Amino acid sequence: MGNLKKILIVEDEPSIRMIIRQLLENEGYNVIGEGEDGEDGFKKYLELNPDLVLMDIVMPKSDGLSCSKKIIAYNPKAKIIILTALNERKHVMSAIKSEVKGYIIKPIEKEQLLEKVAKVLAEA
Repeated sequence: MGNLKKILIVEDEPSIRMIIRQLLENEGYNVIGEGEDGEDGFKKYLELNPDLVLMDIVMPKSDGLSCSKKIIAYNPKAKIIILTALNERKHVMSAIKSEVKGYIIKPIEKEQLLEKVAKVLAEA
């Protein structure tokens, strides 16, 4: 049956969303939705109530940090993992301060993604 944890991917790059979706679904996760920017991501979060959000930082309209803060304000128990390029360290530090559960450096490596997702989903 696999792992029926529901995951939302918020990332403005369709090819990256597709790669993440495939990696997760191959491991039995249920990717229930995708958002292409922070506004879209927040709407989808409210609509779909995922167990975990994978959130890009740099996106048009509304960035991932703003969206993460809105989600955490709405649900303090929300589980969010930030996706970030290596040169965005200052964003990562503010993301961690905004109570996200961790971050993954792009380009995304399969093992790192799956390990971090499993770890965060296992947390109470």
